[in-house]
Amino acid sequence: MNAFFSALLIKRALEMLSAKDFTGKDIPHMHGDTIEYLLKQGVCICGTHLDPGTIPYQKVKELIEFLPPQTLSAAIGDFKKEAKSRANQLGTSMFEEIKGRLAVIGQQDDDIDDLTNDLHAIEGHLSGGDVRDKVRVINDEIKTCDDIIRKCNAERDKLLGERGALEGQMSRAESDRMALTLLDSKNKQIEICKAYATRIYHELLDTYNTSEKEIRHKLQDTINEIFKQIYEGGLSLTIDDKYHISVYATDYEGDVETSTAQSISVIFAFITAIIKMARENRNATDENAKLLSSEPYPLVMDAPLSAFDKRRIKTVCTALPETAEQVIIFIKDTDGELAEEYMGDRIGSRHRFEKKNEFETVLS
Repeated sequence: MNAFFSALLIKRALEMLSAKDFTGKDIPHMHGDTIEYLLKQGVCICGTHLDPGTIPYQKVKELIEFLPPQTLSAAIGDFKKEAKSRANQLGTSMFEEIKGRLAVIGQQDDDIDDLTNDLHAIEGHLSGGDVRDKVRVINDEIKTCDDIIRKCNAERDKLLGERGALEGQMSRAESDRMALTLLDSKNKQIEICKAYATRIYHELLDTYNTSEKEIRHKLQDTINEIFKQIYEGGLSLTIDDKYHISVYATDYEGDVETSTAQSISVIFAFITAIIKMARENRNATDENAKLLSSEPYPLVMDAPLSAFDKRRIKTVCTALPETAEQVIIFIKDTDGELAEEYMGDRIGSRHRFEKKNEFETVLS
């Protein structure tokens, strides 16, 4: 913006400089100290007296303006070049800047008008008597809720205090009971057996939790391995301690909402992972692995390919025979043709349901 206001001064300076000729005014190899010396002595090198106020004195003094380090003609030339460059840039940049700011101002004026209209509309609604009645009812409900919350908090604090007192009484009563129990040999034996049973319970619980955590992590890895065969990259699955499955994207923080095909893929991966682990652990020697072993039950699926495209149908058909020893699929004609194409000779038997009427279906 400052350059805009300096444009007139630059123009005037260029007009003044273009009207004068400064060529030949430079004095080479002359220094200002020399001129000052001659003026101080009052005598020129040609012998002319240099008295203050005289024309010779004034002419010699004017020579200082044309002395190095930078000659006057060179300084004026640099100034003209820089001034012209700034003047040329000013013509476009200032116009574009003003144009852009005016556009922003216009858009902001429109936004202000829209918001003002909305504000007036809201004020019109709020000024009605029915609105004031509704606001009054809502405020009364809020006040009632605040009173209920305050009473419930007071009741909670009271109950917490009572529970603490009762817990203290229970602890003292338990200590007294234990002391009395140890006085009788039969009761003492029961307490010893109870202590053994409690210790065994905690040992078994720790073992179970450790084994369950290891198996859950292995199940999660197996599910991801199968899932990534269907959906390559980008998504991964996690299983929490309640066996809830969440889907995450590698470039996004937070749970991802899956499509129908992806949800079916998650279910498919979970079921096949369990069957695969049971199949692999059937002859395992590790005790944790044996916990997930089972008989080779067949995997039965109803139209598992309906939600997939052709590429993913191929990956599912490739993964299915590798998961279970026997796979039974109920499938419609279109998907069945694709399944036969991709599974090939892995299909051992085919059967067809032919509907005769509402009450009769023939298996062929």
